[in-house]
Amino acid sequence: MVHLGAIMFIAAESLLGIACPLTVWEYALRGQPFAGGFIERWIDQLLFYDAPPWVFTVAYVAFCRARACNLDSGATDSAEARTR
Repeated sequence: MVHLGAIMFIAAESLLGIACPLTVWEYALRGQPFAGGFIERWIDQLLFYDAPPWVFTVAYVAFCRARACNLDSGATDSAEARTR
């Protein structure tokens, strides 16, 4: 249930156009853009996608809905499993 609350918070932030406080803090602490070595750049490109913000908003909201639906079906499945 905590996980659902966290993803709901992230989805709401994205819908409202609010940057994640941890991301803002990270960039403030760095004081400069990322400028790592060759391997670091490739890992960075694999982990952090360069897409328009709306793509991430759609992904956050879709994941939130999927998680909420999974919670509903998971409660039913586990209740059925206990009665067998």
